[in-house]
Amino acid sequence: MEDGILVWSEVELAVGYLVLIDGQEISVDHSPLILDQLAVGMHQIQIKALGNSTVSQDSEFSVPIYYEVEAPKPRLLDRPNNVIVTGSTLSWDEVTGAIEYAIQVNDDPEMIVLSNSLDLGVLAPGTYLIKIIAKGNQETTQDSPASTIEHIIEAKQLAQVQAFQIVDNVLSWDEVEFAFSYLIDIRGEVFSSPTPCFELNLSVPGEYQIFIKAVGDSLFYLDSIWSEAIIYQVVETNPFITVEGDQLFLKGEAFRFVSFNVPNLHVLEDPYWHRADPWEQEDAIRS
Repeated sequence: MEDGILVWSEVELAVGYLVLIDGQEISVDHSPLILDQLAVGMHQIQIKALGNSTVSQDSEFSVPIYYEVEAPKPRLLDRPNNVIVTGSTLSWDEVTGAIEYAIQVNDDPEMIVLSNSLDLGVLAPGTYLIKIIAKGNQETTQDSPASTIEHIIEAKQLAQVQAFQIVDNVLSWDEVEFAFSYLIDIRGEVFSSPTPCFELNLSVPGEYQIFIKAVGDSLFYLDSIWSEAIIYQVVETNPFITVEGDQLFLKGEAFRFVSFNVPNLHVLEDPYWHRADPWEQEDAIRS
């Protein structure tokens, strides 16, 4: 008996054979006999040669032999193929015979799913090692080898600040999507603003170069590069003075308080700002 095939020596004058397996008779004409339908377990087998009842008689049954049918080893499931991540969805080809799938991301606990996809949710930027195993029933199918992929999520850099304008000393620009705040660099001095606008309190005359950068959350979004330079000119204003009768009229933002030691001359608390020609100014002062 080997590999499920029962073999015996032919008996002279035998017209056939009777094989007794666990008390059940099977008639055959000759050796061998393939025993591929036996249940799992131990079986007792005996054989006798059959005569033609004229010149030969049936033989006695042979000494019993014992044959064990072992349970088949579970079939190894195929490895999951075509593992991809689209957006936040992990998917792979379905494995025939799998009852479920085990997924592990880095060193996190395994997740068990019944279908061939899984929503990974929101993953922070970084490198993720994803392992998938098709699970068998452990009786007829064994777990597959693991399929492993590396999934890299990179932080996105914010867009560069664009579209600047300055109105009434207020610098404003287009809002940058996902920006947490903004940095404003004025001649090397850096200021912060939570909104896309900033008041320019610049009193010293001169030319100012201004740069703006959008600030990210340092996790999903990185800071933008600095904007192109914004040129802002602060011009010195000279006062113009005119005198009409006993009233003095001033023009110039540089003046905050004026005091003159002139008899019968009144300085208005809220002077009327009147633009005069510079020559008229000199004449007024000489008078």
